[in-house]
Amino acid sequence: MGNKRPAKNLDEQRYRVLIDNAQEVVVIFDVELDRFIEANKAAISLLKFSRKELLQLGPSDISLKLYQGRSAADQAKAYIQQALNGGNPSFEWIHIDRDGREIPCEIRLIRFPPYDRSIVRASIIDLTEKRKSEAALIESEDRLKLALKTAGLGCFDWYPEENRTHWDAGMHCLFDLDPSDPIDRNAFFFQCIHPDDKERITGKYKGMLNPESDMNTFETKFRIVRNGNILHMAFSGMVVRTETGKIRRLVGTVQNITSRVLADEQLNNRATLLNNLSDAVILTNENYVVRSWNKAAEKMYGWTEKEVIGQRLGAVLPTQYINGEQQEKVAATFSKEGIWNGEVIQKTKGGEELYILASITALKDEYGNTTGAIGVNRDISDRKRAEIALKESEAFHRAVYDNSLNAVLITDNSGKLNSFNNAASDMLGIKEEALSQMRILDLPITSPSDKKTWFKEILQKGKEVGELTISLPEQEARVAQYYAVQVWENFNMFIFVDITQRKKIEETLKDREERFRTIFNQQFQIMVLLSPEGRVLEINDLPFKVTGSQKDYIGGYVWETPAWVKLPKWQAIIKAQVLKAGQIQETLIAEDAYINTKGELRWADAAYTAIRNEKGDVKYILVQASDITERKQTLAKLSQTQQELSELTNRFQISTRAAKIGIWDWKVQEDVLIWDETMLEIYGISGKGLSIKIKDWQQYLYPDDLGLFQEMIRWNSIGQKELLNTEFRIIRTDGAIRYIKAVGSVQRDAQCQVIRIIGTNWDITQEKEAEQERIRSRQLEARNKELEQFAYVASHDLQEPLRTVISFVGLLKRGYHDKLDEQGHEYLKFVVDASVRMSQLIKGLLEYSRIGTNRQLSLVNINDLIQNIIDDLSAQINQTQANISIKSMPKIMGYETELRLLFQNLVSNAIKFRKAGQSPIIHLGVKDEKSHWLFTVTDQGIGIESAYKEQIFSLFQRLHGIEKYEGTGIGLAHCHKIVDLHGGKIWVESQLHHGSTFFFSISKSVKALD
Repeated sequence: MGNKRPAKNLDEQRYRVLIDNAQEVVVIFDVELDRFIEANKAAISLLKFSRKELLQLGPSDISLKLYQGRSAADQAKAYIQQALNGGNPSFEWIHIDRDGREIPCEIRLIRFPPYDRSIVRASIIDLTEKRKSEAALIESEDRLKLALKTAGLGCFDWYPEENRTHWDAGMHCLFDLDPSDPIDRNAFFFQCIHPDDKERITGKYKGMLNPESDMNTFETKFRIVRNGNILHMAFSGMVVRTETGKIRRLVGTVQNITSRVLADEQLNNRATLLNNLSDAVILTNENYVVRSWNKAAEKMYGWTEKEVIGQRLGAVLPTQYINGEQQEKVAATFSKEGIWNGEVIQKTKGGEELYILASITALKDEYGNTTGAIGVNRDISDRKRAEIALKESEAFHRAVYDNSLNAVLITDNSGKLNSFNNAASDMLGIKEEALSQMRILDLPITSPSDKKTWFKEILQKGKEVGELTISLPEQEARVAQYYAVQVWENFNMFIFVDITQRKKIEETLKDREERFRTIFNQQFQIMVLLSPEGRVLEINDLPFKVTGSQKDYIGGYVWETPAWVKLPKWQAIIKAQVLKAGQIQETLIAEDAYINTKGELRWADAAYTAIRNEKGDVKYILVQASDITERKQTLAKLSQTQQELSELTNRFQISTRAAKIGIWDWKVQEDVLIWDETMLEIYGISGKGLSIKIKDWQQYLYPDDLGLFQEMIRWNSIGQKELLNTEFRIIRTDGAIRYIKAVGSVQRDAQCQVIRIIGTNWDITQEKEAEQERIRSRQLEARNKELEQFAYVASHDLQEPLRTVISFVGLLKRGYHDKLDEQGHEYLKFVVDASVRMSQLIKGLLEYSRIGTNRQLSLVNINDLIQNIIDDLSAQINQTQANISIKSMPKIMGYETELRLLFQNLVSNAIKFRKAGQSPIIHLGVKDEKSHWLFTVTDQGIGIESAYKEQIFSLFQRLHGIEKYEGTGIGLAHCHKIVDLHGGKIWVESQLHHGSTFFFSISKSVKALD
């Protein structure tokens, strides 16, 4: 039979290997002999006895005399007897190792064969690390319980064979059942199920009880009825079956998901993990091919047994050795000793890295041949990560303590300083050596003054927050906010946060708030600041005067205030306007009605402006309103002209409100001039605010306006002047000169001395420039009319003497034809030609002066207009064999006669200025722009030098001699004037010898053509 090994020996060997290499401590105790008869390596390692020493001892030799106030021996005998009677007691205990160290343990006892002897197998789990982590877990467990309670999660554990059911507090809370109620929980559970769900849940329950069922997990949802309320529950858990398929244990959770957003599966999994810890056991052959893979391995690594059987272990579990171990060294140790224990990192199926406490032992047959290996792996990832996190946490908190910008001091209950950081020494102005010898009562704290009482009260309360003052020699006193708390039984921690600057800022903000409130209430408009929803946050005093009501507005919706409470229609309108203002970018202008307490209907111009933050979100809505009741009553009686004037005035008022207005505040006696951000923007200064002296303002004034500055200096002696209203110029920081309007209110003391002037500035440069431009336009218009009249008169009056010259030259030629020699005839020809050209020039000038004089705006079909021009120029086109292409043209509003002359001049020029020996190629195009039509006339003629691109549009400008190209030099001037008449521009892009493209635009705005 050769190498065939007996099955019994093999089973004993496997058992021996499993016991000896199990991660938990295993000892076997003979009750009759009162000593241990077997112990594994873990037991020897834990108790620090040699194997020989340990087998001479019994449980009482490695236990305390008293445990929890009772005889340890008596308690041990009771547990052992329970195991001998078939029980499986599990209890906590304290063992004593060889060095006398107390080891907290969990012990599980079970009777061990042969059963004709009193032998007990004890599994001992070292709880030392568990005890250390329990303290850290208490807070986490409390949070877990709170999370369970918050999430409405309850846990149950049912042992059918023992008819034992455990519900936690969460289950009792979910089912509204008193934990002390003796009712059967399973029966009660099914009683609570909603009638519509009972059949389905009962069916699932019966199917799960079937031994032939392969259901190992369950998950479903159902409803319960409690106290007349229907609650939705999520039910999930796992089934632990015996080898015959009967349910040995059913553990799971029920969660109230009526209002749940997310199920807390992680907490449930954690609870299940804590109650079902086990190790992965992996068996391979001598070539490390996997032969066995238990359920714990499946759960730990994610690989099923079916997936890994027949695979090499190294391919399934990539392994990284840590703690200085090398793969070659481990392989050598295992080959030599047949066993290896250590920590490694292995990857799961999903790629997750696990810290593993691994133990691998070689399997040998009865002849000593290696037949395989068995490994027992325990996932210690949580412990390792906790260790790493603890080290990192300690380092982090130490770094925070040492590098905190706030002073941190630790004292005992007598007040002596035990510890402090660098910031404490800096804040208190005391060197570390001196500070370490001081008590907290010795610190330079001047407020509170009674430091003993202050410290005593802190000790009594256990924690306190307040403010104190620290006075340092030759330094400004510091204000600190302190946090005092008892951190241990006899130690207290103080944190001092320097808030000196914050206090100063608070004082500054308070002063600014007072200034804002003063200006806010002095406005001549009703001003209300609303939340985005329309609730009143701030309101000036004017509404109380206008509405005649003193009722408090703050906090209520603006449309529910006294002004509209009796106008339900206008309540809806005001609400809609407020909400709309928050949705648009521009200011919403409205005319609103309201009533006062006398029942009078009043009217107001209102502007609703959304004030946004940097992200563009609406933070406030500012409502500004002016009462216009009297104006409306007057407007009803005015003529149409007066109505138009009123509209112009109204638009001007709206524009004024929308203008940027800067606010300044001059405290005359202190000579402090304060500008807000808008003032800085007007003067071109960057920043958020400015405080200067009045003389510093001089640097921004235009030199010619310095007299105003001198008048400002003399204001403190002015007798009765109460209002400043003036204009002046400034030179901004960027060099720009701007016109400024200034209005100010003068405040005086009882002696009529000026103490303060608060006022506003706004930029009126555009208005000034617009006024100057209107003056220049009127002057230019008058001059143009004079020139056009002169050109008309001159050209008209010149025609008569010119016709006389031409007539007499004709008579001279006919009467003296035979008497003149050849040179005389040539002189006559020069006179005639010059007279004809002069006539053409005068005619062109007359036509130029008449452009636009008889305007009649109409819809012009440009396609028809161009076709008529081509018909008129057909002789030139045929003579030159010109090729003219035309893009489809639009119908536009314009002056048809002038537009015909415009297109005719450009097409005629394109034919005229062609290259010698070539037929002209001309294209007419158009492009639809937003505000105008853009036309183009393109040719391939002689082109224009860039130096003459502007000159060619002036009167009588010719680039070529009359002998080469006929014409008067006035055609393009006609074009320029016609385009200008149509609110457009004309220009040329050209390159000499490479053709030209004339561009001109025609406005779509009728107003621009008028």
